Amino acid sequence: MEIDRRKNFRFSKWAPESGTLDSGNTDSEGTETPIFGISSSELHNEFFSAVLKSYAKHKQYSILLQILQQKYRSPELESQLEEPWLKAYKDNKFFLIDGLLYHR
Repeated sequence: MEIDRRKNFRFSKWAPESGTLDSGNTDSEGTETPIFGISSSELHNEFFSAVLKSYAKHKQYSILLQILQQKYRSPELESQLEEPWLKAYKDNKFFLIDGLLYHR
């Protein structure tokens, strides 16, 4: 199922106005507009519970959560990460906000 983004979504632009990113322009077929940030609020506890349960089922997620919750580096935990998780971790691709794991 394809979603017609021109009709169903509006994205806020967090980038400076340059004339190249026009979220209100629905005439540009086939152009990609990068999303600079997504903000969500009023997420229900069930959402967080479902996400945390999914982390517990995946070994690499669990290890990443433990690493990112540590105040100091833990070589023991880092050595348990497998590729490509280890490379992404060393490249600082993961971060943790409010208990949710993000990848950039």
